[in-house]
Amino acid sequence: YHGTFDCLMRTIHEDGLRSVFRGLSSTLIREIPGSATYFIMYEVGVRAMCRDHPDQRGSIPIMLAGSLGGAGYWLAGYPADVIKSRQQTGHPGSFMRIANVIYRHEGLAAFFKGLSLTLFRAGNITLLCRGP
Repeated sequence: YHGTFDCLMRTIHEDGLRSVFRGLSSTLIREIPGSATYFIMYEVGVRAMCRDHPDQRGSIPIMLAGSLGGAGYWLAGYPADVIKSRQQTGHPGSFMRIANVIYRHEGLAAFFKGLSLTLFRAGNITLLCRGP
C-alpha cells in the first residue's frame, strides 16, 4: 500500500464497501460493556480513595482509579475483542458464529489469550493518561 487512502481504495475494490466495516458490530459489543465497566470502576475507585475528603480529589487517587477502570474495561470487553480481531483478519461469519468456532476448536481459554499483557498495558496507559 502507498498510504491510508490507497489501502482504503484497494480494500473497497477487492472486497467491497462492506469489508471496510467488518468487525464494527463486534467493536460495539466490546465498547458498550467495557466503557460502562470503566466508568463504574473509576467512580467507585475515586470515591473509595477520597472517602474522607470527597471534595478534594488528588492526582494519585485519580490515576489509580483510572488504572482500575482501564483494567475493568478490558476484563469486560476482552472476549468480544478476540472475536472482533478474528473478523477483521478475514475469518468469515457473524459474531456468534466466530465465537462458536473459537469455543469449539480452542476452548474457553482462547477468549482470554493475551489478557494479562493487555491488563498490564491498559493499567499503565490509563494510569498515565489520567495523571496530573
